[in-house]
Amino acid sequence: PGINEMARDSLPLLTLENAREVIQEFETLANAKVESNGWVRVKDGTNGSNSDVQEANIGENPFVNIKPRIGMTDEEIRRALASIAKGNYWTYENWIRVGMAVWHETGGSLEGLSLWIQWSERDPNFQSDRDCRTRWPGFRPSPTGRCTTMATVLRWARDERMETDPLGEFKGRFVYVADGDAVHDLEGYGHDKPLLLKEFRNMTANIRMTIEERRPLADDPDRGVEKVVPVHSQWMISEARKTAQGFEYVPGGDTFLQDVQNRVYINTFHMPVFHDPCPDATPECTESMLGVFFRHMEYILPVEVEREWFYSWMAFNIKNPGVRCKVTPLLIATD
Repeated sequence: PGINEMARDSLPLLTLENAREVIQEFETLANAKVESNGWVRVKDGTNGSNSDVQEANIGENPFVNIKPRIGMTDEEIRRALASIAKGNYWTYENWIRVGMAVWHETGGSLEGLSLWIQWSERDPNFQSDRDCRTRWPGFRPSPTGRCTTMATVLRWARDERMETDPLGEFKGRFVYVADGDAVHDLEGYGHDKPLLLKEFRNMTANIRMTIEERRPLADDPDRGVEKVVPVHSQWMISEARKTAQGFEYVPGGDTFLQDVQNRVYINTFHMPVFHDPCPDATPECTESMLGVFFRHMEYILPVEVEREWFYSWMAFNIKNPGVRCKVTPLLIATD
């Protein structure tokens, strides 16, 4: 009988060990064919050489390839895609990676598919949106497959904008923050620590642009000469530079908030920086620096297992500032 006539119950059970034996037998036959010049090796398998290692890693952490979303709006995704609407990003490999990133960020929604189609349609060689629609369901991530996220697309987009219009990129992306004399990156992760202005200048000193500087002469009062300067120097004096007083956090609010005095604040969450009081973790240091804290915790949480859980909860929040912990402890007084 053909494959369509085979009853499922009549088929033998194929285990992982059976599959490995089949692959091993095929590789033995294939290698013999290659050695006898009967076959030509095209390329090695992608995962064959390290499949045992991959399976071991997946067993230890089944979510090793599952990555979090950035939290971009449709308009932010559209802007990022517009920055990479050019030839080398429409190669098949990058086209697939962009589609996977949009699927991941939008959860495979129809809106996400529409964004990918709109971007793909700008390719002069684009044939039909059927190509996008047939591949869209296949982007669903799995524990064993690598996943491209919008973080990659954002990096591509930033590089392109920085190359074509560096000053425009600075004005659209960076905000000077008066409190602390710092700079905030609107396209950075929400929990990123803002850079001090001095740090920002040093970090971007190699990003340069050409300006015309006036150097008048007696017979040529409008004379100008070209000069290469760091982009941040022109960004600081630009009237279009974004400026904010500081940071406030209003979940679901606009990116920029205003108080009654029309001062602007950036709406984002920043975990405060905690300095390790006992870098050596010696008993003497721990007792002298943290003894009062531990004794206080023993007083308010006398049950050891509850106290240890609370320590773990605190440690999680400090070590993972970018992850919103979904659990909040509630302490109820008994008297």
